[in-house]
Amino acid sequence: MGTSEPPPHLPWSTDRELDAGIAARHLASVAPDLAIDWLTWVGRGWDADVWRAGPLAFRFPRRRDAHGGSPWEDRLLVELAPALTGLGVRVPTPLRTLPPSEHFPYPVAVRGWVEGRAAPTGPGRLPLDALRTLGRALGVVHALPVARALELGVPTEQWILADRVAETEADLPRLRASEWGTHPLIEASVRAFEEVAREVAAVGPAAAPTAPIHGDLVADHVLLDTGASDSEDAALVGLIDWADASIGDPADDFLAIAAEWGDEGLDATLGAYGRGSDAAFRRRVVLAARATVLHWMHDDLLEGLDPGPALRRIRTVLDLRA
Repeated sequence: MGTSEPPPHLPWSTDRELDAGIAARHLASVAPDLAIDWLTWVGRGWDADVWRAGPLAFRFPRRRDAHGGSPWEDRLLVELAPALTGLGVRVPTPLRTLPPSEHFPYPVAVRGWVEGRAAPTGPGRLPLDALRTLGRALGVVHALPVARALELGVPTEQWILADRVAETEADLPRLRASEWGTHPLIEASVRAFEEVAREVAAVGPAAAPTAPIHGDLVADHVLLDTGASDSEDAALVGLIDWADASIGDPADDFLAIAAEWGDEGLDATLGAYGRGSDAAFRRRVVLAARATVLHWMHDDLLEGLDPGPALRRIRTVLDLRA
């Protein structure tokens, strides 16, 4: 079997070994009927490494407590697919789950590959039509009745703004002690965060509305048409990586939109969303973004990533209309 290798992984974030050879031997052992003759590494997230073979994607869990795919996630994707496909937006098709083997210790989810390219980041870089389609797609996801989501087994993770404040407060000492702790954007973001924290403390931890949410709607999980000759003409064609879906605050699905594409992106998405996205909802998104970007910066530094994208998100969030 031919293979192409990923870059070295960070050992702190996984409890098992996985490279092209291990992945290939595992798949040959548990799924010989697939007759895979070439395996390409696609990328890794917090929970899984993804490998591709033609029209198939394989999600290999990174830890025992993670999952490459779960029955409830499969059921949710099947439930949402018809309405999202009607908008021209594909989601991964659950195909099967492969058992562990002597080569790899955890179940591996097999999904249909969703063709597309990750959305470009930065204000003004994602076409407005794609943002509007994203807003309509989120309207579909959030419109699924909570009772039905519970029947499907979707977990409840009711994060509220006070939780995000507490998470970032725990990160601040390490972030401030880092070489980037005195960067002007970090200092400005800390001041904005402290204002959010004071407002949240004054208002109290009121529960936010609940709905099924994607839960991790970063740019890498928003796919555009690969056939468009110009980014300005590229359509939204896919939403991937639903492992963090839950029943939670619908504002959470707009955090990355605000941080990646700024006011224009947030306004375009909310304008097409059509589910009670009033001024109070928008303000909750902005406050949550200001409470969260420092946490993202902290995690990127901890993982040894280039701080440039995190600093750009911080600048974008600081420029948001409150």
